[in-house]
Amino acid sequence: MRKVGQIATALHGAIQSYTEAFPGNVTDNEGRTVEVNVDVVKLPNGAILRGLPANPATARGYSANVVLDEFAFHEKPDEIWRAVFPIISNPLKGQLKLRIMSSPSGKNNKFFKLWQDGGPEWGRHKTTIYDAAAGGLAVDIEELRRALDDPDGWAQEYECEFLEAATQLFPFELIQSCTSDRATIESCLPRLEGALRYGGGDIGRHRDLSCSWLVQCQTGTAPADRELITEEVVTMERLDFGSQQKIFGERIGLCSRFAIDATGLGEETAERLTMKYGEGRVEPCKLTNEFKKQLYPGLKDAMQRRKILIPDNEKIRKSLASLQKKVTPGGVICYTAAHTADGHADEACALALAVYAARKQAGVMTAEQARSIRSPQSPFRVPRLSRF
Repeated sequence: MRKVGQIATALHGAIQSYTEAFPGNVTDNEGRTVEVNVDVVKLPNGAILRGLPANPATARGYSANVVLDEFAFHEKPDEIWRAVFPIISNPLKGQLKLRIMSSPSGKNNKFFKLWQDGGPEWGRHKTTIYDAAAGGLAVDIEELRRALDDPDGWAQEYECEFLEAATQLFPFELIQSCTSDRATIESCLPRLEGALRYGGGDIGRHRDLSCSWLVQCQTGTAPADRELITEEVVTMERLDFGSQQKIFGERIGLCSRFAIDATGLGEETAERLTMKYGEGRVEPCKLTNEFKKQLYPGLKDAMQRRKILIPDNEKIRKSLASLQKKVTPGGVICYTAAHTADGHADEACALALAVYAARKQAGVMTAEQARSIRSPQSPFRVPRLSRF
């Protein structure tokens, strides 16, 4: 409403801005009556603009033109929808209009249904970043796209695309494009001169597998531009935590950085490995939804840019393909995968953590520093616990 007041002042000159009490009763989630203030802007010609909270109760009691702003993100859109129609349907107030504006937020909401299935009573207008630039907005579109570094976010926020409520995060075509004979599952290759190794570890115990994923890359390039080549993938099924810690530790000993799952059952293992090998080398990662918003888009970006090579393996392909990106009715993005006999996208998580470790700027060790640290034994001499 402050912005409304600024625009009104620029267009119409002197205005009044004040706050008034909402005339009706509004209750909170526990049924208690709460006081609601309404921001008001009054124009010189007597027209009044009122800014109401997105609450079905506050929408009642007025007769006026209505604007629903960011309607795709309202918490109770159906209730608000039923409440606003009496506002615009009083014939004694003339021909009143309802205008709905929003950024897209998936397809599981009232805004998308109106856009897609609303009848001829509705006019539809879409303004993308390209339309804005063509209309005179001074913006470098490619620079903005690179800075956002989120293909799905770009499609939704700047190209006004309605993404599926649940979409396969890594389509098979994308997975196949990153498959290469240069990537290996069970490697006994020595460290290459001038190369760095990074790792990622996902931890499970009963329902899920644990997985270690190692990648190698050449030095001398920026983290985001490194070509990461998979050199080993090890899965551990129903293995006790002590044995898991030994296997992870042997691989951490040869890595510049190793990002490991520190969620739930993984917390103790991650803590012990961090204490033993140091915070500069081991990074415990809480796999919260907020962290996943950084983790999985980072892997997808690396795959889209062909900066990660993965082995030609059916189980790995299924693990990556099982990850889904969902958009809740409230616009919250989350990442999920079904529990199957093969695990819970454990290989995909370990790979994403390895890419995250390789791309992170802080705490990088040189190849010489990594080679100077002795490991209890070669990480490639332990018995193979699970073969693909």
